[in-house]
Amino acid sequence: MLSLLFTLAVAAPPADSLADVLERSRRALGTERLAALPHGLRLDGTLETGRARTEVALVFDGERRFAHHVLGEGAASFGYDGESAWLEAADGGAGELDADDAVRLLATTWFLTGQWLLEPRPVTLALVDETDDAWTLAFEMPLGRRLEGEVDVARGTGFPRAFRWDDGDVRIEHELLGFRDADGVRFPRSVRKSEAGVRASRWTFLAGSPAAAGALDRATTSRGATARFDRSASPRLEVKRLRTGHLLVKPRLDGEDVGWFLFDSGASGTLLSANDADRLGLERFGRTTVHGIAGSFEGRFARGETLRLGPLVLDRPLFTVVDMSAVVRGFGHPLSGLIGFDVLAPCVAEIDVDRAEVALHEPSRAPFVDVEWTPISLPGRHAVVAARIEGRPARLVVDTGSDGALTLQPSFSRESGLLDGRATRPGRLTGASRRVPVRVGAIDPLVLAGRRFADVATTFLDEDGGGAASESADGILGLPVLSGLRLVLDYPRRRLALLDR
Repeated sequence: MLSLLFTLAVAAPPADSLADVLERSRRALGTERLAALPHGLRLDGTLETGRARTEVALVFDGERRFAHHVLGEGAASFGYDGESAWLEAADGGAGELDADDAVRLLATTWFLTGQWLLEPRPVTLALVDETDDAWTLAFEMPLGRRLEGEVDVARGTGFPRAFRWDDGDVRIEHELLGFRDADGVRFPRSVRKSEAGVRASRWTFLAGSPAAAGALDRATTSRGATARFDRSASPRLEVKRLRTGHLLVKPRLDGEDVGWFLFDSGASGTLLSANDADRLGLERFGRTTVHGIAGSFEGRFARGETLRLGPLVLDRPLFTVVDMSAVVRGFGHPLSGLIGFDVLAPCVAEIDVDRAEVALHEPSRAPFVDVEWTPISLPGRHAVVAARIEGRPARLVVDTGSDGALTLQPSFSRESGLLDGRATRPGRLTGASRRVPVRVGAIDPLVLAGRRFADVATTFLDEDGGGAASESADGILGLPVLSGLRLVLDYPRRRLALLDR
């Protein structure tokens, strides 16, 4: 199904006649209007492949975020949240796309929607030919995989009318036909894809309209689940604090209390124990591997009806079902699962580790004014904040599932020279499936979110671990650093604050 969506898009640095072509296309497609729409645009239509025809929806905005939804049999969603490209399919495929698939999906969608003309442009472009009715632009897209091809832009209208590239010996080409208007933004009514001259698929977009508030956020953060808030419920959660400092909360799944879940901002999804999935009668599908900093284990997917945690209600939540026995041994307390990114993403989460207090606020009603906010990014569905470690810039995952103050990846430690001449001692991290050798020392100072932390106990990994920090960041910021403070994670607005009590 992914191949039906893949093709390429372009953009370029300004240059004389090339700049004229891009400006003509920008005016033709209504790029400025797209950037001004508060919640983006939604297109509805159909996708035909052979004799099969299914409904599709595409939501996109002026920040290059988007979500494709292929509905009906073989349903699937593909999207981009500004940090990573993702997939969720009805047959069980789910997760982040690899670099090759991601670059094709990004380029395809940006070209179809006009997002390729938004600044800053990520693709290089050169004007290589012109005829009486069209300009031909050569493009190179260097994201993940180097892709080169050509794009034709109609002289009379400024609309892109075709683009093509070679995949090995096979020429892939898309034709864009019959542009239509939706609230000042123009989009192709029909897109025909051919492979080696043979028609492969066809999109037909029947209607376009401004997207509803929050529609794109739900699509790009909860992977098919939808979030709502019960304003009659208190934002304050029932919380238990373990001797390790970890916080446990009690969601209700499909109306039932299934036990305690670890409140884990470092988890990219929500885990559910296999025993509880059986008790709820949830059908499992697909397969996945759950990676942690000290091991990994296999899981399967299951779709529930509802997950309720405080005022938050997720409809159609997606769980990763795993054997929790190894995790439970590590914590010394019964656990039914982990609450992760997909539950937290619609909320403003307020956390006081020492007092064992957690509140989930509806973004429009969050009680924070005159607060000094620090931006975060969400690569790999982790909250990542910029910091300075003894003067060196670093990106740290904010992880309430980690009981270590600071854990650093070996590549970062090596490149930054942090272990040169530093007093450390050997140690081990014990995880779900293995023990990882580490060095233990201290960092002074750690600076982030307007705060300065002295003599921070630090774990220096000796080998690349999995989990939150392996690809998303240089290290992990854990519970001890948060002691004495209130952490506020505003996922929808991509920011955090560290507040005094």
